[in-house]
Amino acid sequence: MSISRLQFEILNAMADDMENVEQVYLSVNELYLGNERFPVRYLLTQVIQEMASMLEEGFIEVKMSDDQALAPLHPVNPEKLQYYWFAPTPKGKTEWDAYPYEEESQSGTET
Repeated sequence: MSISRLQFEILNAMADDMENVEQVYLSVNELYLGNERFPVRYLLTQVIQEMASMLEEGFIEVKMSDDQALAPLHPVNPEKLQYYWFAPTPKGKTEWDAYPYEEESQSGTET
């Protein structure tokens, strides 16, 4: 199985520490923030939808909740992803390690 560029970027954001949706969004758009031509690469809705899919597919897992009453750890409430902190699973780490990553410019093209 091969992961998409966005999936790689999400896993990359979590490579050294667990992250919440906001931190992942900022990380995947790091090269683009403040660029007038390309203000963001991925919309927040894209990031949230992809994280929900990756959670369901077992690439990432919930590690912590900012509010257990609104967003309990068991079961995870997919409508409250903004309250959770995520980390890659062993499956996610394997895919992240295998991804053929190449640096890219701010041209907006994917590699």
